[in-house]
Amino acid sequence: MLGRWHGMNGQGFAISESNNAKAMYEWYAQWANVMEITVTPCVEDAEAGPILASMAQH
Repeated sequence: MLGRWHGMNGQGFAISESNNAKAMYEWYAQWANVMEITVTPCVEDAEAGPILASMAQH
């Protein structure tokens, strides 16, 4: 867990980092029956740039 923020509207978000998708899923599963969670995998610009550039060529 890198950080967790709570909004005054009752919603919030957390940023976590892992190289183990299974571990992230296990963490999510612990909370799934308590609250609605949306998991969004992300990559850094250096990883996304070449992918996006190759898509523009098609």
